[in-house]
Amino acid sequence: MDEEGKESGPPQPILIQGSAIIHQSEATQPAKKTSHTSASQPTSGSSSRVEAALAKVQFYVDNKPEQSGMTVIALLFVFVVPIGLLFFTEGDAIYDDGLTGLCCLSLLSGIALILVIASKDASWKKSLDEAKIEVLKEANANVPEKAMKGWYLGAGALFFVGMFFEAVFMTFLAFVFVLIGALGTSSYRAEINQHIARIQQGMQKP
Repeated sequence: MDEEGKESGPPQPILIQGSAIIHQSEATQPAKKTSHTSASQPTSGSSSRVEAALAKVQFYVDNKPEQSGMTVIALLFVFVVPIGLLFFTEGDAIYDDGLTGLCCLSLLSGIALILVIASKDASWKKSLDEAKIEVLKEANANVPEKAMKGWYLGAGALFFVGMFFEAVFMTFLAFVFVLIGALGTSSYRAEINQHIARIQQGMQKP
């Protein structure tokens, strides 16, 4: 009878061991969840910053200054008014001080408008370029180097020297420098747009 009582007793070591296993598994689960959450946070934050930078680029694209009206007026002042006066007076406007002054005033007004248009366009392009570069930085992409400013400075120096010494060759060389700078600027912006397009494609992928 004593031996049967001993054999029918509850297996307490097995229950204690089972509870220990349960506690151990419950203790390890929160650690896994915590590590998974901390690893996903930087990616989400970086993606949101890139999206915000892309939205800023789209804002500048949608709000390009509308200057077609001012451009038409500037062309009228620079070309139409002086040529019209010369045509209708059969060239006598050159010898009339009043008409000559009117031609000069029209020409200067047109040039002033052209400078205002160019200034607004340059400011808009600069803001757009800065917004695009911000996208590249937030996406950890390579930012192309812009080295065209020296060409424009050289063109300005050559133009003034050529005008002062009446050197046609220097004036022509200044025009070549401007052309090289314009081509370099176009290539620089095209490279940035390619990077932006690749980033947008990557953001659209699931």
